[in-house]
Amino acid sequence: MVQDNLFTSNKSPLNQFMSGDEPKKRGGGSREGLEFENEIERACFMYQTLKLACIERRQPKAFLGRGKDNKPFVGYAKKTGSDFVGGLLVPEKNTLYLEVKSTVGGSIDMWQENSGIKRHQLEIMKWLEECGFICIFLWEIRESKLVYKFTPLELINGVGGSKKLTIHNCEELKFQKVLRKKQGVNFYWDFLNLL
Repeated sequence: MVQDNLFTSNKSPLNQFMSGDEPKKRGGGSREGLEFENEIERACFMYQTLKLACIERRQPKAFLGRGKDNKPFVGYAKKTGSDFVGGLLVPEKNTLYLEVKSTVGGSIDMWQENSGIKRHQLEIMKWLEECGFICIFLWEIRESKLVYKFTPLELINGVGGSKKLTIHNCEELKFQKVLRKKQGVNFYWDFLNLL
């Protein structure tokens, strides 16, 4: 029996997408959360255009496979780093690691393994910050249209081992609110305060 080639069969991920029957998508993020990542990516492009920073989005490695039911799927390897990484050129040259989070409501899980601000993200970003790199978390609260910016050490020193971060915590700890600024005809989340 001849097995269908994953790339040429009518059931290939590309053919499924073209027919409207999309293959399995990257897990872990809502459409709105991924939209926020896209907005941050546009801000990174603006920083690069203005020669202020060169920051790139890191995507998990994709692979194609077949499930138990022999249906094709697109899988993604577990991403071990931050969402964005790059170099700042002003005010001084340094490496930047940026993790982007988005929730509907005014709280986000912390120290979990599969959601929110994950344990391994906090531990790695804390270690990098202690080594002298610039590490930033951006948290978008969609219903309030707010974005907070904080470092791993600010977060850990402020809320410690708490299982949730709330808007109240952010206000109490005076975490910086990120503003949307107009540059040309577009608006950008100016998370580096450079626009």
